[in-house]
Amino acid sequence: MSDQNPNVELNKEEDKLIVENNSVEDMKNGPKAVKKPSALLSFSFYLALTYILLFITLALFTAPWGILFLIFLGPNLIAYAIATVLTRIGIKKVNKTVLYVSAGFYLLSGLLAFDPDWQMFRVFPYLSLVLVLIGIFLTKDTSN
Repeated sequence: MSDQNPNVELNKEEDKLIVENNSVEDMKNGPKAVKKPSALLSFSFYLALTYILLFITLALFTAPWGILFLIFLGPNLIAYAIATVLTRIGIKKVNKTVLYVSAGFYLLSGLLAFDPDWQMFRVFPYLSLVLVLIGIFLTKDTSN
């Protein structure tokens, strides 16, 4: 019986060495999982940039009415711009937490177009919200 105890200890030490060697090899080779953001997130980001540019261009071309236009829909545009920037940061870092915050800002942007006459300005924020949420579920998180 005394012979079995040293063998068990040796086996435990060998197992530890094997485990340590595997973890070192994994760190050298890098992670095996593909860590890419979803294509929907990129599409949503470029759609948001297009919307912001169209929004500002429309306001600039309508001159005096454009200022009034920006006053009423400015909070909508500001929240949408913040969400767009956060989406880009979330895509670069592949971080779901930042993407969830950007989805919250897209929701806020849609809610800030509160006047019933401005219903058409809720379409892009909600469309972006849906695209970002689907993209989040298709993306693997690397923040851990």
